[in-house]
Amino acid sequence: MSEASPILASRANVEITRKEIDTLFFRTYCCVTALSKSARKPGQAIKLFHESRMKLENELSEDYKGKNLDNNELDEIAVRHSLLALIHWLYPNYIGYNRLANAKLMYQHATAAASTSRSRMSLPYVIGLMVQLRITPFLVKSRNSTPGQLSRVRETALRFLTRNGENAELDGPLGIINDGIGFSYFLLERDTNAALDYLAKATEYLVRQEKSVLNEISHKIPS
Repeated sequence: MSEASPILASRANVEITRKEIDTLFFRTYCCVTALSKSARKPGQAIKLFHESRMKLENELSEDYKGKNLDNNELDEIAVRHSLLALIHWLYPNYIGYNRLANAKLMYQHATAAASTSRSRMSLPYVIGLMVQLRITPFLVKSRNSTPGQLSRVRETALRFLTRNGENAELDGPLGIINDGIGFSYFLLERDTNAALDYLAKATEYLVRQEKSVLNEISHKIPS
């Protein structure tokens, strides 16, 4: 066996793990009504978000009761944390809504999603990183985080871009990370030049991802 063979095998295993986690993410996402169902009646959106949040929180509570968790269970935990981060990010305003408390929960789930993900290229990891980039500026301004913490998250995000920037399989995640970095510069420093630079890159990656998906779908439709 050549020296390159173990490296290639390792990369293949990493890619398989990423795809398995992403498949689990989308399968779970489709069952989260707050993210997959449109509200049609007044007050319905709040109900959908409350119910979806509580369902995922209860599932996580059961997950953490387990001992010696296997890889599948760890993946479920990372997915649920990432979806809860998204729910708190998109939560509609309601009577009694506490923006700071919501932001703290959002950040907690985002960091947990990134730290529990077995793949540093998977959607739970990427969403966890993006949400941290989006919410940390608000936490800094409210004196519940520091600029140094945001710098560390940016450094992690930049390492992701450096490692994966040429990987066409990751156009979507690359777009999401660039979006998060761009908005972090706008939300904290109001650095519009840096923000626009990253947001332009985000648009490029996401448009390319959309074209790739549409192309894949068109090939599956019978002529």
